[in-house]
Parts: sequence; structure tokens; C-alpha cells
Amino acid sequence: MQIKIFFKNIKTILTGSVFEKFLLILFTPALTRFYTPEFFAIFSLFSSIVSVFCSLTCLKFENLIVITKEENKIPEILKTTFFVAIFISLLAYLSLNILYQVNFEPILKIKEYILIIFLTVLLSNTSQIFNHYFIRYSQFSRFNYIKILNTSSFILFSIIGYYLNFSFNSLIVGYLIGFVFSNIFGIYYVRFKVSKIEISNILNQLQKNKDLTVFDSIGSFIHNFSSEIPVFLLSIYFSNQILGFYALVIKVFLLPISILSRTIGTANYKYLTDLTHNNQKIFSYVLKLTISLFSLTIIPIICCYYFAEPFIIFVFGKDWSYSAKILQILSTGYALKFVALTLFETAYPIKLIKTLSIWKFVSTLIFLTVCLSYLNFYEFDNFGFFHLLNSLELIINFFLIAMILYKAKKYDERI
Repeated sequence: MQIKIFFKNIKTILTGSVFEKFLLILFTPALTRFYTPEFFAIFSLFSSIVSVFCSLTCLKFENLIVITKEENKIPEILKTTFFVAIFISLLAYLSLNILYQVNFEPILKIKEYILIIFLTVLLSNTSQIFNHYFIRYSQFSRFNYIKILNTSSFILFSIIGYYLNFSFNSLIVGYLIGFVFSNIFGIYYVRFKVSKIEISNILNQLQKNKDLTVFDSIGSFIHNFSSEIPVFLLSIYFSNQILGFYALVIKVFLLPISILSRTIGTANYKYLTDLTHNNQKIFSYVLKLTISLFSLTIIPIICCYYFAEPFIIFVFGKDWSYSAKILQILSTGYALKFVALTLFETAYPIKLIKTLSIWKFVSTLIFLTVCLSYLNFYEFDNFGFFHLLNSLELIINFFLIAMILYKAKKYDERI
């Protein structure tokens, strides 16, 4: 019965995710003809900075909305997460202004959008709170609606902005507008009584759940920063045009990875939580899931290697052919990353947060050290850098998968 519910949830989430990403893929060819690679480069830099700060979300308090057993605690948890979301957003705004004052190159390139970054981080964080609320109560249709509304609003404003010839980057403002509408949807359906905020209660919850607030939130920040390192390095060491070509790959051609990873990961998160609440073993399930995920990557890798270039030229135009070469190089590394990120949700139900947070820190340190050493001490070309990125993704994500399987086995031995 639980297996049937699990696959039903996957089907529901996958349907919504496929439709959401299909909208983006459908309209991206138009956007690539409206906007140049340089325009996409600035948008990619903006969204990467937003992504890094959003990895802190609400110091991971939003996960308590799903995993807390006691129903009467949910209103207090919701109140705490909204308060922390505001705090994190203000911290992001302060950090960006400091980085601007010290002339950090990526921030200088988007200095006019610092306020928009603050608002986007805030609304993205609150949107995650609504998402976790919908997951707790298995309201996966609403979980889908909030994402579809976000994406469709972004696309619509980006197209309107091009024709109205706004002086600002319409992709960036459209990204913010998407979160505005998704939050309106969330506020309408997630209603709870607003009471007085007790700072002492929030601090007590931070202390009580320090595995989330300290280890996981910082670990997620470091790991997300690691994922965005290529964008920051490309903005510093390479031209905006190269960054724009890379942006097309990560924003469009990695969408199938995003669709399946988030869909299966979300359903996996809920299913594993139910198993652990019932004190059931999980290793056999995690192992089968891992094998299934690996099998899903075979055909996409083959397609990327043989058909990337003619497809990109046909759909996005010959000006974007360089993106095909990048995609061919990165396909194997990102296929393994898809497996690893899908399994990553296993951390919360089996209390693997501290271990994986240490892994995030170590892997990011290795990633950054190797990349900077290559860029600063060796003569490099564009393709050499992308081959290096692919090798690092393969090594780091292989160890993550092995660690998760090992910890799942140990979990079974304890119960």
C-alpha cells in the first residue's frame, strides 16, 4: 500500500514538474533569440547569487514542517520559519553590499540589481515554506501549481519586457515577478493564526534543532556555493559570452535532471520519513532506487554526446552552438550528480545531517582549491576548464552516493 502511495505521489509531482519545465523549454528558443548570450550571462550570475543565499532558506526549519509528528506544533514552526526567512534575506542584503564595497567582480557586474536580489531571496524562502506545508499534507497538486505559476509568470514578463524594451534586464525582473505570484498563491492556501513572536522561543528552537540550523543550513550553503562556483569563476576569468553559453546549458539542458531529481527526491523524502517513523528498514529500498536512477542516465548521456550540437543549432540558433560542446563535456558528471542529489533527501529521515554537512564542506574546499589552482597556475583554455569541472563532479558525487548507501546500511543495523 505504501509503495502504491509512493508511486502515486511521484506521478503527481512528475506531471506538474514536467509541465512546468516544458513551459520553460518551450519558450527558451524564443528567449535565446530575444536576448544575447551576454544578457543570459548577467541573468545567470543573478540567479546563481540568489541560489546561494536561498540554500540557507529558513535555516532548514522548513523541514520541521514535514518531519514533526505533533500536529499542534506546526503553527509555531510556521511562525518561526517566516521570521527566520526575513532574517536570512536581510543578511543576504547586507552581505551583498559588503561584497560590493570590496569590489568583488561578480557583484560589480550586477550592482543595480542588489535590491532585487534581496526581494527574490525573501520571496523564494517563503515559497519554500509553502512547498513544505503542501508536502506535509500530501497536497502535491498545490505543490505543482505554485511552481507552474512561478515559471509561467517569469516567461510572460520576460517576453513582455523584450517587446516593451525596458532599460533593465527583463529576465531578472521576471524571475522576481514569478516568486511574487507563487507567494500570493501560497498565502491564500496556507493560513494560520499570527501571534506575538517570542524571540526566546525562536532561540530555544534554534538550539534544540541545531543539527538543522547549524550543520545542515551551513552545509547546504557551502554545497550550493560549490554548485555555483563555475558561474562565479566564469564571470571572473572568462568573457560574458562564454558564461552565457554555459548558462544555457545549466538553465535548460540540465532541466531533465532537475525535473527527475526534485520529483523523485521529494516523494523519496516523504516515503523515507514514513518508513523511519514506523521503524522499518530502508537499505534495500535505497539500493534499488540508486540502481534505477543510474539506469535512467544512460540514454540522456548518449543523446547529449551524439545529438547535442545539431539539436542546439536547430532549436536555439547557430549563435549558441558553443553550448553544445559544453553540454557534451559535462553530460556524464551531471548524470551522476542527478543520482546523488536525488538520494540526498535520505539525510533528513535517517538523521545523516551532520555527516553530509561535513562532506559538503570538504567537497567544496576540494572543488574550489582545484579550480583556482588550475586557473591561476596553468595555461588554460575554455574546454580544458569544462573537462576539469566534469571530472570533479564525477569524483565528488560518486563518494556522496557511496556514503549514503553505507549510512543506510548502518541505519538498518541499528533498528
